[in-house]
Amino acid sequence: MLAITATAKGTARSVTTKFGDRLVLDAIGHDGKEYAVWRPSHDTQLPKIANGEKISLGVDSKGKCHLMETLADKAQTQVIHTEPEPTPYNAHNGRSGEIADYIQRLGKLYSFSYKTAQEAMADQQVTGEDTRAIATTLFIQAVKHFDL
Repeated sequence: MLAITATAKGTARSVTTKFGDRLVLDAIGHDGKEYAVWRPSHDTQLPKIANGEKISLGVDSKGKCHLMETLADKAQTQVIHTEPEPTPYNAHNGRSGEIADYIQRLGKLYSFSYKTAQEAMADQQVTGEDTRAIATTLFIQAVKHFDL
C-alpha cells in the first residue's frame, strides 16, 4: 500500500454502476496523477470533503484508492502524552531501560496504527497484508511527523 497526499477535485458525486449506487471523488495527487476514490452510496465521510481539500489516500497493489485521512480528521486528532507504564526495564536507570521504554511506546503506537487501519478499511475488501501495509505507513508517518 502506497500512501499519497492528494487534493480533492470537486465534491463526491453519486454514480450508478453494475454493482449499484456508489459515491466517487476525484483527486489529484502531489505527483499530478488523477485518482478516483470509490465508496458505498451510504458513506458519510466522502460527501464531507470539500473541493480543494487535502486528503491522504492509500493506493493498494491493484491500483485501487482508499481514503485514509482528511485534513479535518487531522484537526480532530488529539495527541495525548502519558507517562510510561512501569516495567522491569524502567525500574532502574540506564541506557537499557530507556531503550526498553522506547520500544514499548513504539509497540503501542504500532498497535494503535493497526487498529486505526482496520477501522478505516472496515467497509473495503482489503487483505490482512494490505491492512498491515497501511498500519506500517501510518506508523512510519507518525514517527516522522512527531520525531519519535
